[in-house]
Amino acid sequence: MRLSFDKPLLMSIVNVTPDSFYERGEKFPEGADIIDIGAESTFGPDSQVGAEEEWGRLKPILNSFFHSDRSGGIPFISIDTWKSTVAERALQMGAHMINDVTALRGDPNMIEVLLKYQPYICLLYSAYETPYAGRENKHYDDVMATIKEFLRKQTDLLISRGFPREKIIIDPGLGFFLSTDPKYSWEVIERLSELKTLGFPILIGPSMKSFLGGEIKDRLPKTLEASKQCLRNGANILRVHHVKEHRSLYNQADS
Repeated sequence: MRLSFDKPLLMSIVNVTPDSFYERGEKFPEGADIIDIGAESTFGPDSQVGAEEEWGRLKPILNSFFHSDRSGGIPFISIDTWKSTVAERALQMGAHMINDVTALRGDPNMIEVLLKYQPYICLLYSAYETPYAGRENKHYDDVMATIKEFLRKQTDLLISRGFPREKIIIDPGLGFFLSTDPKYSWEVIERLSELKTLGFPILIGPSMKSFLGGEIKDRLPKTLEASKQCLRNGANILRVHHVKEHRSLYNQADS
């Protein structure tokens, strides 16, 4: 299954974790172009689970997508994992994409799995080498330069091993992946178009994140405003919790 980036795409977040910071993730979201399924929280080391437990959470929902009668056909499925064994099992079952928040740093065997199956792969910038978003007030002299340097290095690594360039997607990271200081997330959104020079589709996920401020339950209006800015500045994929509301946003932009 191929992705077309002629127009922006919506990626729906489906969390199958007991400790998701936001519980909305829909099991069968309507109107999403991509469904991103995650079975391990990035909240912190205490959220870490082994590969078997992660797969045990993923397998039933993948079965529901791939082994049941669906009048609309099989959706485009992304798996949010950094573990090569989980990624391989999901790809064997039919998943189309891996969303690796460690950008290949978490598991040295991930590249081999990617070379074998050649799915789409999203590489995310994080200030941390672990799979977990930190809680540090990181300072950047030039946040976008730092992100670009990192993503250039990781994409070059993958391409040098023979992975097809057209299957790579990049994510600058937002929120705690950058810093507890919200100014950096807003700066990344404002300067998002600078990532275009790397030559890859851009995925970004401002949805309900802490940098928006306020209580989680009150963040949807700010999420939609941040999403509008991301689209204006060149985002190819928005990773969201609220598919219906964002589809309306897309429709307004097209009208």
